[in-house]
Amino acid sequence: RYDGWQFTHFSAGDGLANENIQSLLEDRLGNLWIGTENGLSRYDGREFVHFTTTDGLSDNSVVDLLEDRSGDLWIGTENGLNRYDGREFVHFTAADGLVNGSLKALLEDRSGNLWIGTENGLSRYDGREFSQFGAEDGLGGIWILALAEDRSGRLWIGTENGLSRYDGREFVHFDLIDTSSADQVNRLWLDREERLWVGTEESGLYRYDGGDNFSSFGMEDGLISSRIRALLEDRE
Repeated sequence: RYDGWQFTHFSAGDGLANENIQSLLEDRLGNLWIGTENGLSRYDGREFVHFTTTDGLSDNSVVDLLEDRSGDLWIGTENGLNRYDGREFVHFTAADGLVNGSLKALLEDRSGNLWIGTENGLSRYDGREFSQFGAEDGLGGIWILALAEDRSGRLWIGTENGLSRYDGREFVHFDLIDTSSADQVNRLWLDREERLWVGTEESGLYRYDGGDNFSSFGMEDGLISSRIRALLEDRE
């Protein structure tokens, strides 16, 4: 943690579930949730509380976290999806209609649907049932690594095979690079001007300019690496 002056380090010795951290989320109450390779931790500014499969998690490897509009916490793991209402965990697996496979990304859209990206396709949960989407539906790839929704309600999907967009009716696939093989999309970010930024595994950073047009940014433009693992717009 950095307070503007110095760093404070937290480890398993302080109560953290595990030191291999895979996801972070601050909830509406100011609690920090930390997804690790060995369970879920909550930090209230004073102490850590630890949750594992013993407490009802479907798996201890926590990959992604999301707080929905009702305040429930959704936890994506290597083996299923979990919802925590502050009292108990409820988990969802392929038996409930979820696409089978390790979860990679979570997003709640403006209609309250939960979108779940997995290593075997995309699921949508409307509060009652799951719908599944895969390559046969037009997705450019089935390993879903990033999700974003624009102000028009279109869903953008980063896959191992490039970028796809879903408008509620059909999928459109975008080739970011002029080669025979598309690059893996690791991260998506919509800035305050509603421009989509796309971070890739090997081809640097892209900005969607509308239509079929993208601007590209690489090491020749000043990037320290062409492998993009995180994106954030600051207040400036």
